Amino acid sequence: MESGSQVQDNGLFDELIIDFVDSLDEYIHHFDDFVESKDLESLGKEAHKLKGCSGTLGFQRIRLRSELLEHQVKAALWEEIIPSIEGIREEIQAVDIEHIRQRQQASGDSDC
Repeated sequence: MESGSQVQDNGLFDELIIDFVDSLDEYIHHFDDFVESKDLESLGKEAHKLKGCSGTLGFQRIRLRSELLEHQVKAALWEEIIPSIEGIREEIQAVDIEHIRQRQQASGDSDC
């Protein structure tokens, strides 16, 4: 289905990426809470959600680590879960979308 404007589509995708990246700290916070309470079910659901969102938006390293965490949770491999969450935390800290934020801001500044 044609939208008629590739520029608008890119702007929407930029917004989705920015919103997703801005929400990444929440995932880690939830992971930490679920580990502390030993809630494997909720941890698995959150890992699954992060896997899907990150994969859809092209953050493949986060997707792969989230998928690994999801499998570790299903197998209740506690000794591997904590290092996996740390790996996801490292991948999140490495995300740099400043160029997307600048492009989004620049497109919002134009008067058309």
